[in-house]
Amino acid sequence: MGKNAINIENLEALIKACSAERDDLDIIFSVIQKIEAYHSAIVEMEARLKIYSDAWDREEKQEWFSSLDNNRTKCHNGVISAVSMLNKLAAKKGIGPIFDGVVSEEKPYRRILADAVFDYFDKIIAERI
Repeated sequence: MGKNAINIENLEALIKACSAERDDLDIIFSVIQKIEAYHSAIVEMEARLKIYSDAWDREEKQEWFSSLDNNRTKCHNGVISAVSMLNKLAAKKGIGPIFDGVVSEEKPYRRILADAVFDYFDKIIAERI
């Protein structure tokens, strides 16, 4: 597993290590939910801007963009916080990091982490049952 990627083996080891601890499993699941919320915020922002762009006047477009961008940023920050929490839980269990890159709200790290979690979800979808 390369740097700046979700380490699937460590994540699976963490899930196994937490299998008897419902609170820890809830933390892991909440990370997945935060990633999905971020993904949804991006899709909504891009879709609305493409679909409605010509229908909105300049002021409406700016209002929508501002609102959608704020939501996307809030969700992105939630992912960053959640992955940090997941790495701490893994360390507590004696497992290597789930994400071994820099977990930070600073650029370019925030984008690198976002790309890593989306790559991970692409793999989940590609390998679904």
